Amino acid sequence: MSPTDPALDLLWSRLAAVRRFRFDARNGPGSQTDWSGSGVGTVAVSAENGWLFAESGTYTTPHGHQLPMRNTYHWQREGQGIRLSHRRFQQPVYLFTLQTVDATGRRWQTDEPHLCGADLYQATLLVEDAALKLDWTIVGPKKNEALAYVYE
Repeated sequence: MSPTDPALDLLWSRLAAVRRFRFDARNGPGSQTDWSGSGVGTVAVSAENGWLFAESGTYTTPHGHQLPMRNTYHWQREGQGIRLSHRRFQQPVYLFTLQTVDATGRRWQTDEPHLCGADLYQATLLVEDAALKLDWTIVGPKKNEALAYVYE
């Protein structure tokens, strides 16, 4: 039996308690995606070889149009970190693995940027008292995106 990691255990238990999300997405210079707006919704968490987040809510474009949205993310313990994948058509697409980077275990970041096609994914997660804040970037030939998620 492996020793427990208090920081990993804290993050793991906080992920299980998530019920809501909100995010702001912004595209930076050179982005060709027009991925800018905000989202809000609920998270149904289920145990499936980790935590499966079924997110559903509303995405609001910069022009005020509201669109229904759904995402499924899979959080898994991996060694001393947390692996995050996005489910596309029920198939996992690996995004990155988060490792703790401070003595308190409240700041996590990608152990190394992840290359998906020509796009580079990386993130930082903060474990706060009332929320988990996940800030991630996606940079590539056609992308320069910043997403600021808050999970409660």
